[in-house]
Amino acid sequence: MDLHGFSLSAGSKSSAHSGTATCITTKGKFYLLTAAHVWKALQGGEFAVSLEAERVMLSINREFTEPKIIGPGSGDWGPDLALIRIPDLVARDIQQLKAFYNLDRHRPEPPAIPGAEQSTLWTVLGAPAERSVVGPDDAVLNLTLFDTWEVKTNYTNRFDYHDLRFNRHRRPALPRSYGGISGSGLWQIPLMLNPGRGEIGWSWAIRLAGVAFYQLDRSDDESLIRCHGEKSLEILLAAV
Repeated sequence: MDLHGFSLSAGSKSSAHSGTATCITTKGKFYLLTAAHVWKALQGGEFAVSLEAERVMLSINREFTEPKIIGPGSGDWGPDLALIRIPDLVARDIQQLKAFYNLDRHRPEPPAIPGAEQSTLWTVLGAPAERSVVGPDDAVLNLTLFDTWEVKTNYTNRFDYHDLRFNRHRRPALPRSYGGISGSGLWQIPLMLNPGRGEIGWSWAIRLAGVAFYQLDRSDDESLIRCHGEKSLEILLAAV
């Protein structure tokens, strides 16, 4: 299951990890979807994307990109979104290893299954700095999928937000800091639960639902990852 995520670094030879992005396509054009503060951190004439382990990062010249930015706003509500159009030639290089999520494709709701309850698993895919090793000449970025059932939705100033709750008391292997996940795509995975038979089935109708951009710590054990939602993406995509 490829959720189209990869890491962004400042400079083609630098190992400074800035955050995560999702490759998307719409109306025949190709983009990197991330957080505005991640794009802002990619200073200099070039930046690089890490596509696969043991492979040299792909360098992209900033002059050949067309960024559309909302934010980064101050505080924990942002807004904090960036959509970076990349050249078709660069997109073709990426497509050798990664698929672009097509926003124009219709994804119907999965059909109901008798005796099963439909639920949604929420996930973000990124490389936390806490789980990565960064050196002066190279970096090992561990891309990890983090999932939760616990989500709270808020609406502020036209933008929507999804707060994903993660509890280390029940899941001690979770990182204490999610720094490095900023810009990760937020994904909805429809699941069919059959408690009586102890079965879980999932649908291929996985949907891109937003972008992660902020961490809120509620206690020593509980953290929230705040993500922009689909209405926020509609605002970002309005001029595309």
